[in-house]
Amino acid sequence: MHELSHALFCLITFSPIKKIQFFSKTGGFVMHGGSKIPVLGDFLISIAPLISGLVIFYLFSLKFIDASIAFKIFIGYLEIAILITMTPSAQDIKSSSLMYLALLTTIIVLIVSKVMIFSISPTTLSVMYFCLVLLIVVNLIVMVINSVNKGRG
Repeated sequence: MHELSHALFCLITFSPIKKIQFFSKTGGFVMHGGSKIPVLGDFLISIAPLISGLVIFYLFSLKFIDASIAFKIFIGYLEIAILITMTPSAQDIKSSSLMYLALLTTIIVLIVSKVMIFSISPTTLSVMYFCLVLLIVVNLIVMVINSVNKGRG
């Protein structure tokens, strides 16, 4: 999902895709040319896994509320898998670190200030807060594990 997100946003921002590698020993990648949308295009391509992951995660979360326990386990598994694919690669962070920080800060400020909760039911809001916390925790764990593994290599 990570690389497919980058490829999708390359198409959206009119950035030519030169090569896509989904699986390798060092991980996947999408090589692309410059975006036709200056600065913002490259940023969107860099954060594409976060954007697409959040959309899919949110859609799954809506189904989670009324699901049976077996289906909740299945959805939970898929959501954790999605969270892991949303972790930014070193290149993603390098390409968009300042804009990425600005985006996350803006989202947190909007949630805390309750600007983003208009017409959202309390149950959906609770699921969204849970998803946000889970997203942060899983991404931090994956980033720490990746840092430890890099230190050994």
